[in-house]
Amino acid sequence: MARHDITSVEVDRTSHVEVEFEDGVTARFELAPLRLACPCAECNARRQRDEPASAAVADGGPISIVDAEFSGNWGLRLDWSDGHSTGIYAWTTLRRWADES
Repeated sequence: MARHDITSVEVDRTSHVEVEFEDGVTARFELAPLRLACPCAECNARRQRDEPASAAVADGGPISIVDAEFSGNWGLRLDWSDGHSTGIYAWTTLRRWADES
C-alpha cells in the first residue's frame, strides 16, 4: 500500500476533519460517518455483528471530537465525545476513502 504524506490536518471538533495530502488532494470527513467507520478492533467486531460502531451516533445523536493527536507518521487518533478513543485512522485509509468519495 502506498504511503501518503500529509501537508495539513484541520480538526473542527464539532463538524469535520479535513486532510490535505502532498499531491494536493484535500478530503473533508464529517464527524458522524467518521465515527461510525472507526477502524479499531472493537468497532470492526460490532459491524461484523451488524451493530453500529456507536449506537448514539447511529440514532442521530450528536458527536464531537474531544482530542486528536498524530499516531507517529501512521495516522490520526481521535478521542470522541461518546467515550471512544481506541481508533487510529491511518493516512492510507483516509486517502482511500477520499478517492472513493
